[in-house]
Amino acid sequence: MAGRGPRTGGARRAAADGTRETADGIRRVRGDRAEPETGGTTDTGYTTGTGHFTGTDGATGTADTTGTGYTTGTGYTTGTWHTTGTTAAPRPPHTPHAPRPPHDTSPPLVQIRDLAGRPRGVGFLVDHQGTLLTSHEAVDGLVRLVLQTAGDLTCVVGADAVTPLPDLDLALVRTEGLGLEPLPLTVRERIEAGTYVRIPAGCWREARVLAATEVTYTATDRFHLLPDALELAIGTAGRDALRLGGGAAGGPVLDAETGAVLGVLGTALHSDQRDTGFAVPLRPADGPLAELLARNAATVPAYGADLNLAGIQQLTATSVGQNGPHGFLAGAVEPVERHGVVRELAAFTAGDRTVLGLVGDSGSGCTTELAALAACRAGGERPAPTLWLRGADLEDADDSVADAARRTLERAARIVAAARSVDTGDLGDLGPEHLARLAALAGRPLLLLLDGPEEMPPALAHRLPEWTRGTAAWLRTTGARLVVACREEYWERAGAEFPADLLYSPAPATVPPAPAASAGAAATAELTAPAPTPFHPACASPTSRRTRPARPVPGTASPTGSSPTATPGIRSPSVCCPRSGPPPRTPRSPRPSTGTRCSRRTWT
Repeated sequence: MAGRGPRTGGARRAAADGTRETADGIRRVRGDRAEPETGGTTDTGYTTGTGHFTGTDGATGTADTTGTGYTTGTGYTTGTWHTTGTTAAPRPPHTPHAPRPPHDTSPPLVQIRDLAGRPRGVGFLVDHQGTLLTSHEAVDGLVRLVLQTAGDLTCVVGADAVTPLPDLDLALVRTEGLGLEPLPLTVRERIEAGTYVRIPAGCWREARVLAATEVTYTATDRFHLLPDALELAIGTAGRDALRLGGGAAGGPVLDAETGAVLGVLGTALHSDQRDTGFAVPLRPADGPLAELLARNAATVPAYGADLNLAGIQQLTATSVGQNGPHGFLAGAVEPVERHGVVRELAAFTAGDRTVLGLVGDSGSGCTTELAALAACRAGGERPAPTLWLRGADLEDADDSVADAARRTLERAARIVAAARSVDTGDLGDLGPEHLARLAALAGRPLLLLLDGPEEMPPALAHRLPEWTRGTAAWLRTTGARLVVACREEYWERAGAEFPADLLYSPAPATVPPAPAASAGAAATAELTAPAPTPFHPACASPTSRRTRPARPVPGTASPTGSSPTATPGIRSPSVCCPRSGPPPRTPRSPRPSTGTRCSRRTWT
């Protein structure tokens, strides 16, 4: 930044009443001889001299400015200026209306009081079932608790709703109807020294984690030794607010970057060196706290260093909403279940195999089965992440399915970041490898649904064996799984490229026993029953097209006397694995009695 010498003559500034003021303090109205119009004329003032400028607002040092400049009436300054000295780099432009990240807003807290109205501390919700997490000292010795939200909603709970954890200086309180959003809890096993946090100490203040230290919690009945409490560095005003009886007990310690809760403030904690400024970390433990941490990680999304299973599910569910059929994830459409396919998919997800092929003609319902599987995994008792990929999303240069998964996750991350009013980079590492490993560690493997791989580019189709080998290697490394919904001709080629130990094999076909009947009825059924249709051993699924009778001719009845499960002339999808050789041919069925000719030969 360069300094500018004092102006003379032509230097004027606008006044509030519309006049203009010269450097000598005399105001002149527009139209005066000393204020000519700017339409093509110039009123030149010569600015000379040397000015000394001391940098402020981001600039440091001094700058000596010498030279002569010419100022025109249009507001432009021309001339040559020579600047000596050093200044700091300019600050980046300020954006006052930029959205603030969600962890910069004050999270909802619940005030805890006794029946007399005296404050005992605060708490916060940690799941959608209404579990309130607070410090043990906030509820210690109370028969009944008065809980009050910022919206003046008050409820009273008894001691039977409190799960005390005095060894950890924590307590869990069952509540109902508070109407607050739960806060995500950290999944880190260790909080590094120097981590910046935010705490409610009188108001929301910034602090810094110093180290883990041993402290003593003084309860009403006895002392409890806590070996790994967090020691916080905070200013004098915040330290005074953290003293015993200050009302800060039970407040959350929020990570300044991710917004996840790293610990719970305690005002009755003290060490040999100090008696304020400690918090209880939330680390994996046994009992009710372990169940709470697992439930929070599965239902309350967190990102960045605290990326949890709920965050992974939120990202992958976004891909299902974008690429999958509309309405299935939200439950707007109730799919018609094909019990055989559902049974095979359930066996696959519960087993240890990695790749499954769902084979069916176009329009037979493969996409519907994938959508039902994604909805079932998202809404079950143990929600699991499912990422939806389309064959049209594959590109020529892809080495494996991981490339398409990465692009899909990038699109989903932009949507999630916009909903949370943060930058995409603030969400941390959201690559498919990282997500798959975290999901596998949680015992809920990431499932990729590839719908319509026949739509891949021709260049990639020529490299299908190479792409398939890369996909198999990636699945082995990350622990992810893959379901491919495709036509039979594609699976015959692509499925054979996967290693045999990764492929899921359908269960052998079983025929349910016929109900008891009279001897005459049994004889009639034996005479009228259709002949069994041969099937390939590698595709012996109960719903495989090779285990069912021959496809009926459009407009005629099903060979079994029941209506077909799919559109006439289109067979239902089936769970298959590739054959090692060409399929056996079956004799052509006799021409239907209706006189309709079926010129299309079918595989059975």
